[in-house]
Amino acid sequence: MNALEDITVSYFRKVTGCSIVESNVFLSDVAGEIDAIAIDQTNQQIILCESTASASVYGTKNNALELIEAKFQRAEEHVRLNLSWLEGFETTKEFWAPYITEEKKAGVEALGITVVDAELFLSKMSELEVRIKDSHLNSLDPASQVVALLAGVRNKILNRNAHHQE
Repeated sequence: MNALEDITVSYFRKVTGCSIVESNVFLSDVAGEIDAIAIDQTNQQIILCESTASASVYGTKNNALELIEAKFQRAEEHVRLNLSWLEGFETTKEFWAPYITEEKKAGVEALGITVVDAELFLSKMSELEVRIKDSHLNSLDPASQVVALLAGVRNKILNRNAHHQE
């Protein structure tokens, strides 16, 4: 897993209360995996999540949207075949891509997939910061530790700057 995938999983676990059933799930005999399958048992929801920290979002390929759509279709098939106990749960799809362009975002959203762009990503990270702020650093998973460290450094700088302005 990469850092963005780890942060995504931490967000689902700590903020939404989802249990991550599987992460980095390799789907059938075709290249590619789905980054996370999160289960919200309270709301009977399955969240299929793919993330990319690449500014190009699946490269410059003309068929990027087809690749994204196919990946989510394979993930839905995986859930249907391997997680049958979730039958009846609503499935949503999220594509975490903080660097996505507005044009590519529109294309992904046209597929019925929620895009976590830069603005929504920062909002979700703020939610994660709030959720973990009172946790001891060593009790957190590595991705949450990074989020907590960045929040601490940012707050220290803001406090120092506010103190210097007085």
